[in-house]
Amino acid sequence: MKKFYLILAALVAAISVNATIYATGDFAASKWDPANPVEFTETSDGVWEKKIEGVRELKISTVKGSEGDNAWNEFNGGALHASDIQDGVAAALSKGDENIALPQ
Repeated sequence: MKKFYLILAALVAAISVNATIYATGDFAASKWDPANPVEFTETSDGVWEKKIEGVRELKISTVKGSEGDNAWNEFNGGALHASDIQDGVAAALSKGDENIALPQ
């Protein structure tokens, strides 16, 4: 199973200081569950990292959804997008509700 090392560099306008970054997607640790996403680790000011196994597509947010019918609305309310994702290379985040496809 392929491991993907994702580094996210936040744009100041997109994320507040001390924000938490969450991800859900097609990987075993979350399985598209906005109420139980994985949490990224902030390694330096404005840089978050997470190793994720078996991922092809994910969605990132600053909001963890609560249990229940409103979970996706909450998660999508803080959704972020990144373009030009490469394994182990920092990707800038901006506001956006699109899923992120990762290179295979």
